[in-house]
Amino acid sequence: MTDHRTTYRGNLKHLLTDMIFLVISAVICGADDWIKIELFGKSQISWLLKFVPLAKGIPLHDTLGGVFSSIDYQEFGKYFMEWGNTMSELTDGEVVAIDGKRIRGILRYNFGA
Repeated sequence: MTDHRTTYRGNLKHLLTDMIFLVISAVICGADDWIKIELFGKSQISWLLKFVPLAKGIPLHDTLGGVFSSIDYQEFGKYFMEWGNTMSELTDGEVVAIDGKRIRGILRYNFGA
């Protein structure tokens, strides 16, 4: 994916891949705004670190919102579909549900909604 953030100011703390993984994980678990995604990240950091480095910790909700507002959603959709197809190949065509019910039970996170 194209990262549209500018690097000339030296303020690029978080990897785009880390933020995408965080957001997808949080949304699957029921987060529906940037504040809840940040809270999810902070409460589930040990689980997230099993998959992505998060070298600078969990991005603030304002950072997440700003970065995701600059993403080309058609490009994101293309890569997300490719990822889904890869998952289908890895599971030999078995259905992989990403509706969040199973992962919510595993992570036991309550957004208070």
